[in-house]
Amino acid sequence: MYSGGSYLAHERTFIAWIRTDLALYGAGIGIITFLDEEGPTWFIRTMGTILVITALTSYAYAYWRYSNIRIKLEEEGMDVTPFWLLIMLTIVIVELTLVSSVLILRIPSKKIRPDLKNWLFRPGLFVN
Repeated sequence: MYSGGSYLAHERTFIAWIRTDLALYGAGIGIITFLDEEGPTWFIRTMGTILVITALTSYAYAYWRYSNIRIKLEEEGMDVTPFWLLIMLTIVIVELTLVSSVLILRIPSKKIRPDLKNWLFRPGLFVN
């Protein structure tokens, strides 16, 4: 039923899910970090949190889906990537994501970026 091409397509799909999840996660952390003082705090933190939770939930679903199809491919005798490698990569991605988000959220936003109003409207920005 499955061929070598379908296995590679399955891996590409899993990698696309991970790429999308990392983008959602990065957007959520970026919204919380950079826009924290630009509007209603509760709204910005809620939107950022929703993006982060969506990314983590989507990653869990992608991993579950990949594992189920991988088991079916193994049952049909297909040579697949070792399971320990998938687990190790998953652990590394999750650890890096958690460590980076803790580090980013601990830094006050004023240290990460300058005050936007003063930076955008500084003298000589749009005039030579």
